[in-house]
Amino acid sequence: MKKKINDIISVFSEPEFIDEAYNILKDDLPKALNLSIEYMGPYLWEQYNVLVLPRSFPYSGMENPSLSFLSPCLIDKDKSLIDIIFHEMIHSWSGNLVTNENWSDFWLNEGITMFLQRKIVGLLRNDREFARMDGYMGQFYLKQAIEYFGEEYKQFTTLRPELTGVNPDDFFSDVPYEKGYNFIYYIETIIGENTT
Repeated sequence: MKKKINDIISVFSEPEFIDEAYNILKDDLPKALNLSIEYMGPYLWEQYNVLVLPRSFPYSGMENPSLSFLSPCLIDKDKSLIDIIFHEMIHSWSGNLVTNENWSDFWLNEGITMFLQRKIVGLLRNDREFARMDGYMGQFYLKQAIEYFGEEYKQFTTLRPELTGVNPDDFFSDVPYEKGYNFIYYIETIIGENTT
């Protein structure tokens, strides 16, 4: 089924999820898209749609040009996971227009998107400190990932791991998201943020 939020945004889903997905996204998703356009420049894909997939979809979300795949677990009445939906939308700029050449550079896709996600959510919540505070929370997940890999697989905890002959699924973790975010945030602390 399809429910149109506005001229650009629509939600697609099986009948069991469509009404709830529409109600949860109808206000915040257009605001987040407009803030993203203001912050990052024009949205070049004409349409932005979300597809809430069946419960068997194995990831929380996946970006595609003009269409984000979402797990139904993100469609929660308290909107506690809506930031992940914004993350997939923000990939419309960082990931779909410009992306990494190989899996060793995966942090470029996800780290930049985490940085932009936190900026946009901070603007949406009218809380300029949000990005920094959410980044601190990300440190917890980064630490968990580093501990999980341990000494034996520490090569997977670097910002740009050597992955020749390695299945990318074997190293997938929060490391490229959070280390990438921290690197971009560090650059911002040095050069500043142009907010005009």
